[in-house]
Amino acid sequence: MKQNKMIWLISWFCLFGVIQVDAQGVISSPPKNNKPQKQSQQIQQKSTSSNQNGMLNGHEYVDLGLPSGTRWATCNVGASSPQDNGNYYAWGDITVKEMYEVKSSHTSGEDKNQLFAKGIINIADNLHSTSDVAYVQWKYPWRTPTKADFAELLKYCTWTWDKKMDKDGYKITGPNGLSIFLPATGYTDGTKVIMNGINGYWSSTISEGRLKAFGLDFKNGEKYIYDNYRYIGRSVRPVTN
Repeated sequence: MKQNKMIWLISWFCLFGVIQVDAQGVISSPPKNNKPQKQSQQIQQKSTSSNQNGMLNGHEYVDLGLPSGTRWATCNVGASSPQDNGNYYAWGDITVKEMYEVKSSHTSGEDKNQLFAKGIINIADNLHSTSDVAYVQWKYPWRTPTKADFAELLKYCTWTWDKKMDKDGYKITGPNGLSIFLPATGYTDGTKVIMNGINGYWSSTISEGRLKAFGLDFKNGEKYIYDNYRYIGRSVRPVTN
């Protein structure tokens, strides 16, 4: 009776793959199959990679692996490709102008307290959403980068002067190896686009005084955060969190 019960148990374990019996009658566990686990890992890696870029409101972003988690758009506001300049905006303006001058800017000549009272900036000294061209044109959750966003980009990314479709600019590679391209767009003063080697992108952060706001300035070999006159037309590269 006991022998029959033992035979029945061995047959059951073999059937469900719990043990195996070789030709000599030696009982052993079946070899582990790591293939499904490997496939699972590959799927997980693919999923993680796919989450590093995507679309929001019809606009593409790249997650560069920055500590803040901020994701950067691949194009400027008004651009149709990464190498296009896009539109030029005075700081705090949400429309393109025919003439970029002090009297055409609705923020020049006013300090932080005045602009805060008007709802143009918030308590953190950054543009309010209604005066943020990235937010207005691309909708929530897009926004113009802050001074701190540009500082993070300078600190954690590798900047390489590059050419994309015959357009000079910086290839910015994040800690995770993914990158964006900031074309050299110059700036607009009066009615002319000035390409004198200095290129500028607005931040949403106001500077001290009545005339300036912070932005990213760069040329081949140099990159820094600088405060510029608000009336000047500059490019905007949106971000989202």
